[in-house]
Amino acid sequence: MTLPEQPLLVIDAASPRCFVGIWQSGAWLANASPETPALEGLFAGVEQILCDAKLTLADLGGFVHAEGPGSILGIRLSAMAIRTWRTLPAYADKPVWAYGSLQFVAAAYQAAHGGAPVNAISEFRHGRWNLLTAGAETVIAVEDAALADVPEPLIYFRQRKSWKPAPSHAQEWAPQMADCAPVLTTPGLLRPIDAPDVFIAEEAVFQKWSAERHRG
Repeated sequence: MTLPEQPLLVIDAASPRCFVGIWQSGAWLANASPETPALEGLFAGVEQILCDAKLTLADLGGFVHAEGPGSILGIRLSAMAIRTWRTLPAYADKPVWAYGSLQFVAAAYQAAHGGAPVNAISEFRHGRWNLLTAGAETVIAVEDAALADVPEPLIYFRQRKSWKPAPSHAQEWAPQMADCAPVLTTPGLLRPIDAPDVFIAEEAVFQKWSAERHRG
């Protein structure tokens, strides 16, 4: 599916501070990064940029959703907003594209610095990391020890307060979406999807409670 000529609404709420923008042909018509959390800032931000661009939702050619990994709450709010708009008859046929947070970071780094594709990481949970290896399409969850064998350049994308340091050979780097409009044209970065959702590298596994373990 090729991107339409009409402007697209881009929502990236995977990081603590969400970003919303009206994107067209590799440039922003308007964008905003509300200082309030996504729950309060996302809809206010969308209203603001539509006003700034002198557009309405009906003028859009579709939606772009950052699926993560990142803030589960923020990503779910973004997905909910797009799903809700598309329940309305006027917007039901508007297509949706998604992109991964680490895929975007890797593409932005390569656009800014050139060179070969890079490896990228962000915090996962329980002492583990999200890892996108150079040239791979999918993010995986790995242990600390696995990162020692990941070659440089290794880009660390901090999405929240760290609970542990990144590997010593990792370079912390965070692209500003407002400066990276052309990056969204990177081949393969935007993928057409049926409905926006949350990307999680590895689903949580919960052990079923058993009374046997608690008997004396």
